[in-house]
Amino acid sequence: GLAKESTAVFATVVGGQAIFTGLGIDKAGIDYKLRFELRDEHNISLGEVLSETFDVIVGPAYQIGIVVNPETAYGGMPWSTQPVVAIQDRGSNIVPSINSGEVTVSLLETDDLATLRSNQSMTISWDNGEAHYDGLFINEVGDHNVLTFVTDLLLPGSSKCESLPFSVGIGPAAELVFLDETSVGQALGGKAFTNQPCIEVRDKGENRLVGENNMLIVAALYSNPSNGTLSPDNSRYAPVREGIAQFRNLSIDKTGIGYRLSFTLMKRDGEHLIEMKVAALGEG
Repeated sequence: GLAKESTAVFATVVGGQAIFTGLGIDKAGIDYKLRFELRDEHNISLGEVLSETFDVIVGPAYQIGIVVNPETAYGGMPWSTQPVVAIQDRGSNIVPSINSGEVTVSLLETDDLATLRSNQSMTISWDNGEAHYDGLFINEVGDHNVLTFVTDLLLPGSSKCESLPFSVGIGPAAELVFLDETSVGQALGGKAFTNQPCIEVRDKGENRLVGENNMLIVAALYSNPSNGTLSPDNSRYAPVREGIAQFRNLSIDKTGIGYRLSFTLMKRDGEHLIEMKVAALGEG
């Protein structure tokens, strides 16, 4: 296409000639055309002429660059947008002839002491000048994470590049973890347990769901050797506050050996409760 005014380059007319030097176009493409416009000392246009059309082809491998940056990221979950890096020429065009060599990703040091993890591999091969990562994730919640990519190819520009900074947020509920006491211990029939269950809700990265206050955990009898009743009924429901649910006053009326409780996470949806398919079993 025609060169835009914002990319104009000027040359002084001397002896009836204007000689341009060092002109170049970064993006490969076909049917480029240049426009040359003559202007006087008052910047008044005196005429113009167009060049013949020409193509700009991809140059030799010069550098490594990132073409797709990570975006949405949650603790313990592979990112929905995985990074893509490429071998590029001087104009940042991908060089598709590169099918040898490898590239390795790592995480720059962060204040959050995060660790980069993968379901696949940190080192992958070049394929038509590109390397597509898959399965990368970080457990720890934090801001300003930056990835660095290094290739074993010796490039005249740079064999290393970095991603844009990105954040890792708290993901959806994935597990229930007992805090402090993992067992209610020995209990007396009809009396409140000495150790009342306290449960933390975590995402896949083991981050507590801080700020989540629209859930509750429901306790029930999982093993019931003496046909007992877990009560009081309203104490079977413990609201989640800042990612923690504290049960109070739970008891079983009948004595027995081998009782076991189950705990199921529920989410409030108006007047309804939706099971989150996240559960845990307590010890007897």
